[in-house]
Amino acid sequence: DSMGVAKLWRTDGTRSGTRLFESSYSSRKVYLPANYFNFNNKLYFFGEDVTQYMGFWVTDGTDTGTKIIKSLSDNMDFPSPMIECQGKIYFTSGSGNLTDFILWSSDGTSAGTHQVKTFHGTLQIPPAPGQLVQLNNKVYFSLSDSFGNREPWISDGTDTGTKMFMNLIPNFNQYLYPLGANPFFIWSYKSAIFFDTIDTTIERDLWITNGTSAGTVK
Repeated sequence: DSMGVAKLWRTDGTRSGTRLFESSYSSRKVYLPANYFNFNNKLYFFGEDVTQYMGFWVTDGTDTGTKIIKSLSDNMDFPSPMIECQGKIYFTSGSGNLTDFILWSSDGTSAGTHQVKTFHGTLQIPPAPGQLVQLNNKVYFSLSDSFGNREPWISDGTDTGTKMFMNLIPNFNQYLYPLGANPFFIWSYKSAIFFDTIDTTIERDLWITNGTSAGTVK
């Protein structure tokens, strides 16, 4: 807007139909909206509320249908982009203490939005989950453990089912390989995920996986 604050807008594709979209009720004002995601004919996004808490929001295109679903944290750490898996939305966010991160799942409602798992770290080595991708009703992402070993992880949407998928550098040495394999998930395509890693010679390798250890190859 004129004050330099990012806010939510709506458009029908015309100049006259483009306007600032903001509820007249202060409790529903949202600032710095980002990471929009279309799910079940509604638009989900992240933004700050009037208390400056980062929140998970939804809108159906009306003032009354725009509301915060869940407050996430009181810091400026934006959550990750959202993905859909098993008919739910998945994303990660900071916890507010700068050391822990949370994997969330949501069916689009407040009651159906919950924490799947909290990943603990330190200021020196935060877990910092990477980009989420989905394959065969599972969510994949990269994550650092407390020693800095960054490897691929998998989640079925439960706490116990969220774990390291593979240890690509089993003899991890934080002095030789400060980021571990450091996988970067590029994309899921048909029945496979493509990702690249750092190997023990500090070169990047391209991998493909079908979601099984045996089916994960360079």
